[in-house]
Amino acid sequence: MITYDAEPRGSRYQDLTGRRFGRLVVLKRTSKRVSDGCFCWLCRCDCGNLTVTSSNKLLQGRTMSCGCYRKERLESSRSYIGGTCVEVVRSKKIPVSNTSGIKNVSRSRGLWMAKISFARKQFFLGRYKDIADAAAVVKAAEQLRDEVVEEIDQLQDRAISVFAERIDALLSEVRSAKET
Repeated sequence: MITYDAEPRGSRYQDLTGRRFGRLVVLKRTSKRVSDGCFCWLCRCDCGNLTVTSSNKLLQGRTMSCGCYRKERLESSRSYIGGTCVEVVRSKKIPVSNTSGIKNVSRSRGLWMAKISFARKQFFLGRYKDIADAAAVVKAAEQLRDEVVEEIDQLQDRAISVFAERIDALLSEVRSAKET
């Protein structure tokens, strides 16, 4: 429903209060406006978080959650070990934003900086005058990380089989207790 409000001085706006957009329910209009003049709205997501977004984003379907849906989708489509995405670690694809042409190497303070991430932590590997030195350090660090990821994979597989064995033993005990 389009209404006219005295506060915006004759401008037209839609009252979105109480309406649902995806996972968001609009609670109230805020005093904030975005650059195109649209009002911002305080919304509660189904996950319980509060978020503020513009009426345009809500009405055009560009914002439908607080960000939890995107996060769930990403997490369900990828495998994580200790907070590290296994697919990203194993991918040899160079990110689009990379300017050095070598994964985990970038220009910093006139030198080539090498760094690597694992388990939600970033490890600084140093700054080097020669890009080849930075690339060599990164390559060695990536090999170490790949070894650790492989070990964790094996531990996870082993943990699953141990858990399955223990469940089988538990069920056997329950069945034998029922028979007596």
